[in-house]
Amino acid sequence: QDPSNTDPRFARGRLRGPVWPALQAAFPQVDTVLAMAARHAQAAQALADEVAAADLALVQQGEALRLAPWRALTPARRANALRAWLALRLGQGAPPTLVDRLLAEAPAGVAPARWPAPGAQVQRRRGELRVLPADDAVVAPTGPRQRPL
Repeated sequence: QDPSNTDPRFARGRLRGPVWPALQAAFPQVDTVLAMAARHAQAAQALADEVAAADLALVQQGEALRLAPWRALTPARRANALRAWLALRLGQGAPPTLVDRLLAEAPAGVAPARWPAPGAQVQRRRGELRVLPADDAVVAPTGPRQRPL
């Protein structure tokens, strides 16, 4: 019995107050249904992790994600592998907006490109994606090469 459990400043306190009793009154099986949903979500995540590990073995070379074999995956597996690869490289889950943007843009081109990521940059270069620290990202030249004076 932690006093913060009933503190409305915390989501759990707001749920345990007016929300949870209302749910139980409207849906008597809410405890069972939510527990079952949690078990299903946990099993689905375990399966997604296993598939991602198998797919990363095919598409990852060192720290790089090779685009050609990655593009050959089905869309769902491509997204799953990308999320897993980004989580490994970033040390945290990738924002869904970054995942969506990479899924749309990374396979579409061959020119060097980069995308901002939390504390890093994702770079497409030479048929690979790499995560680089934000200050180490290599910027592709945008115009003709100039010779030093």
